[in-house]
Amino acid sequence: MSISEGAKHIQQAIAITSISENDLSWFNNQMTEVLKILLPVVRDPNLPEWLYECQWAIEGAFES
Repeated sequence: MSISEGAKHIQQAIAITSISENDLSWFNNQMTEVLKILLPVVRDPNLPEWLYECQWAIEGAFES
């Protein structure tokens, strides 16, 4: 499943569950912290090829 397709499923789930703005913000903050921790992992020069898609997705989360 592509990242964009996965995002559509997440958006649908948020709408169905009626998650509050505060809970969504908390979840977003938690995910941001996890992605920060994963940055050095995906920047490792020995990153296995099968994780390359994760690399651009994680690094892309911090691009402006």
